[in-house]
Amino acid sequence: MRAHRAVIGAALAAIALIIITYAATLPDQRFRPLVGGIQYESYMVVLGSRYFIDRCTLGFPVAKASSPSTPFGYVSAKHCVGDWPWVDIYQPRGTDDQNHIGWPEARSNNPDAFVIRVKDTSWVSNQIVSLPSGYRFKIAGYLSNDVINGSDRNEVYQKTGRSTLTTAGYNLGLKKVMVNWDIKVVGVLDYNGVEPKKDDCKNTWVIAGQGDSGGPVFKTVGDMAYVAGIAFAGDGCCWNIRIWDGSTIRACDTLYYETYDNIARALGVVGWR
Repeated sequence: MRAHRAVIGAALAAIALIIITYAATLPDQRFRPLVGGIQYESYMVVLGSRYFIDRCTLGFPVAKASSPSTPFGYVSAKHCVGDWPWVDIYQPRGTDDQNHIGWPEARSNNPDAFVIRVKDTSWVSNQIVSLPSGYRFKIAGYLSNDVINGSDRNEVYQKTGRSTLTTAGYNLGLKKVMVNWDIKVVGVLDYNGVEPKKDDCKNTWVIAGQGDSGGPVFKTVGDMAYVAGIAFAGDGCCWNIRIWDGSTIRACDTLYYETYDNIARALGVVGWR
């Protein structure tokens, strides 16, 4: 356990060192080009009027499987847009035309994921931001389920989300869980490096919270990122914490993430880099 905490501490110390080098960056800033890990808002469109749905996090860039070299958009968590037939996506917030980035193109309940069709594909980048440092990792590849559940078990992974920013934990591999009455196989990321127990608040460090849904989960090698999937749910969620924007959220010490393989298969996309 002590060795585990030393490794996580080293990862967080590296993030802190980057903060010293780069100006503070927050996820509600306007990013063009777009990068994984930043805030967006979704609005349903009804008779020409727009109504707020959710505030979530942009995931990783994708291309259609039929055109893998041509960037198309991003993936995020499907529950951020629901099943509303007409939805607009804005980054970072509000409904000003200058902040409009696209629309849902394809959606899946299991995995909990959807594709944002970005209206200007020059905005799609192969980068993930570390927050609040602003450092950008270049995406070098995407991790398969076999790697996540095999050679990468107990590896340190990171997650960037609009609420708890960039955090690190141990990848515990794949696990079968029930979320909203769906039984699914998902990745598990935990700060403590042990199997989670429901609502036990065993740690003093949160790894994810409300608003982080859709954010990229990845490991880093130097300045390169390898994407494992996107955040969508948590466990051990019994803290209410105040975050950088002054709001109070429910936070978790264990993160569940939808894996890249499952997302790509369900939505007919491939990770773009």
